[in-house]
Amino acid sequence: MPEAPICHLEPQVDIGTPIQPTLPTLPTWDGTDDGLRNFLNMLKQGYELLAGQRRPLGSAGANNNTSDKKQTDKDPKVGRFVEKSRKTKRVRVENPSNPDQYVMVERTVSLVMIDRVTKEEWVYHL
Repeated sequence: MPEAPICHLEPQVDIGTPIQPTLPTLPTWDGTDDGLRNFLNMLKQGYELLAGQRRPLGSAGANNNTSDKKQTDKDPKVGRFVEKSRKTKRVRVENPSNPDQYVMVERTVSLVMIDRVTKEEWVYHL
């Protein structure tokens, strides 16, 4: 009877099991504008935790600020992926009813991201 090959080498990288983040409790909406605002802020915080844009609540240096300030790549401790490079091209976007009205925009053509955990490069061609 044939036997399957066996590998006795230890794995190169220990990725480990991801830990489920502690999500904020969503308050019930009491019918007021402040209640709705609180509910939406907590929902936004939960989304940011799941997307890796915010560190878990209560962790050292956690960003508990609920303002709309965007995280930048200058804070390397936030998020699993880091942008390595990006290629863009200038594109003219015209008003369909009047071609004399236009804007020039930088459109991303390709993007290279690095996974902080596995050190893999992810290349996106858009």
